[in-house]
Amino acid sequence: MASGESRDDIERQMALLRAAMRQEARDVAESARTLADWRYHFRGHPFLFCAAAAALGYLIVPGRTRVGPRTSGQGAVRAPLNGAVGASSGSDVPAAGRPLVTAALGLAANFAAKQAASFVARRGQEALRRYARSRSKHDSPAEVLEGDSVD
Repeated sequence: MASGESRDDIERQMALLRAAMRQEARDVAESARTLADWRYHFRGHPFLFCAAAAALGYLIVPGRTRVGPRTSGQGAVRAPLNGAVGASSGSDVPAAGRPLVTAALGLAANFAAKQAASFVARRGQEALRRYARSRSKHDSPAEVLEGDSVD
């Protein structure tokens, strides 16, 4: 009978280990979801995200080109703004895709601005709530109402 009790103990321990492993797997999956969520990281570092978006926008947007005077029988001569007239700037390629890129960047900037404004508003509301809670702990509700009125 001693081996039967030890077998039951072993089975019970194995069941406990299986349950613990399932819970740990759930925790790891939740942690992975949190780490993959960009909103989680944006809440922690909003200015870093805004700076990265500005840098990326600066790198993506092509350099300006200057339109030079027309020559006899040819179209306008395009030269980069930095003054390198003989350098090939890739301006021979039509700029058909530029409006699409510009629109996409405009949408991304608009979205980032709305997210930043929402973040600031949430933080402000949280700060006001904390202030109200700290004030209500020290004062009675009647004192809080009387103190807020302007005479």
